[in-house]
Amino acid sequence: MHSRNTTHPKRPGRAVRPAMSLMEMLVLIALFVVITDFAIRMIRTFAGDVPRSYRDFQTNVTVQDMLRQLRKDVEAGRDIRRMPNDDETASPVLAVTLPDGVVFYEFRPDKVLRGPTVGDPNEMPLHTWPVPQAVFEWQVLARDNQAYAMEITTAIERVILARLERKLRNSHVFFVGLANGAGIENASE
Repeated sequence: MHSRNTTHPKRPGRAVRPAMSLMEMLVLIALFVVITDFAIRMIRTFAGDVPRSYRDFQTNVTVQDMLRQLRKDVEAGRDIRRMPNDDETASPVLAVTLPDGVVFYEFRPDKVLRGPTVGDPNEMPLHTWPVPQAVFEWQVLARDNQAYAMEITTAIERVILARLERKLRNSHVFFVGLANGAGIENASE
């Protein structure tokens, strides 16, 4: 009896290779798209967000340095005043009366100046802190026309994708004369 073989004999020289189905190809393409999207987002993060965050960090370090000096001056001071501006576009000025004279802080949009005079182009400021994108909101706290403290809020502000972002927001209160013990008496009255 002859049995008939229904399978074709292997042809010499040809290897049998399984082919990929259309579904397998679509799955691979979709996986490739997802991996590529993830890689692009990572590159965008490292190319944009990391340098921006580093600049924000550096600006915040400068702001903290300025706040340390401001705190020392206010706590060693005898009086603080917000200087009236004749020009509405001028930056607000804080006058701190120290035992050896008056020091002025001028809060400009891109820097903070600390000096013995305000707005005198011939007088060099004692110190300048470059603070791009930093925002300062401050007020002198007083009771019965006597200043006893200063409240200041700082933040890093920038527009990203037509949206205003405020980061690293901090609030501080500095008491006048605290280094001399006078601030404790003024605050308790």
